[in-house]
Amino acid sequence: MTQTDFVNTGRIVDLKTFTNLYPKAELQSDCTDVVLYQDGWYIQMLKTGWFFFNGYQHHTLEAMEKLLWIKFNEN
Repeated sequence: MTQTDFVNTGRIVDLKTFTNLYPKAELQSDCTDVVLYQDGWYIQMLKTGWFFFNGYQHHTLEAMEKLLWIKFNEN
């Protein structure tokens, strides 16, 4: 699978739907929505308009998707 293929699996899911699917997920208190990818990987969308993944925040989704892709390949 390529990075582009993986990123293209991403779908924006509202917070309520996500927490119903993944009740044990640890989310930031200011998370509003989640971008959900293949195999349950996700990036949080914050009230500030920034994105959060694995302890990192950035103002672009693309930057977080690069980090997500690295972690995905490590597993």
